[in-house]
Amino acid sequence: FIYIPLNGIVLEVIDITYLQLSIYYTLPQTKDPNEFEDMVRDCFLKKFISAQRYGRKGQKQYGIDIIITFINSNRIQEYIAVQCKNYLPNEKELDKIISDAISGSKRLPSPLHKIVIAIGSERDTKTQDYILTKNSYGILIEPLFWEEISSLIASDTELMNRYYPQMQTNTI
Repeated sequence: FIYIPLNGIVLEVIDITYLQLSIYYTLPQTKDPNEFEDMVRDCFLKKFISAQRYGRKGQKQYGIDIIITFINSNRIQEYIAVQCKNYLPNEKELDKIISDAISGSKRLPSPLHKIVIAIGSERDTKTQDYILTKNSYGILIEPLFWEEISSLIASDTELMNRYYPQMQTNTI
């Protein structure tokens, strides 16, 4: 990584390749949508310097649950918008999720690099294919399924202790 100071804050220049998984492990899924959003945010915080929940319950979030800020290799600040769904959305819901996130991203002061739809269910080829066909909007749109989220949590002792303290982290 290369570190660049920006207005007195050190931000890292990173390549936007997906979060590296060191192990594959499926943890029990949370039923709480707020906890799910926290889990997703915390996974992204392991890779990016800034990942924060956008707004709070009851506020208009413009299709964005989490905003990730990073400095690209050209030293330009960019954003990744994350929409969290703790279930498997259907195609009509996916269209609305994508449309809302694209519209909402216009509120951001810098370009949107990517939209990630974090899905709290097992990987599904129909959903993956549908989301990947939407990349024609000019913004990269990717799904992130529960298997990847739980593997990221399982590979990190701090996250395991936070979300699954009842499980022995040394057995994973």
